[in-house]
Amino acid sequence: MKQEELKNITSKCVDSITNGKFCSAPYKYLVIDNFLPKDLAIRCLKSFPSLDVNTWEYENDKDIEVKSRTTWGSEFDIPENIIDAVRILNSSLVLKAFS
Repeated sequence: MKQEELKNITSKCVDSITNGKFCSAPYKYLVIDNFLPKDLAIRCLKSFPSLDVNTWEYENDKDIEVKSRTTWGSEFDIPENIIDAVRILNSSLVLKAFS
């Protein structure tokens, strides 16, 4: 995506965060419907690697949890259609709104 389009989406995400209602049960959380534009969300979903490929690393801490995480070493390893969502979520504007 071009910078201007990412900036516009990010501004809408910030508005959703700052106008959202935080809930506590027992931890503070925020639910925002339609946070990302539908077309971006669909592109992310279609590009997300299947759990049966070697992109994933697994840990199973007995009696605690099962963890799955990617082996992406940097932002340059993230699939093309997902990196835009990552850039939006890691933008200073969104991080500031969450803080």
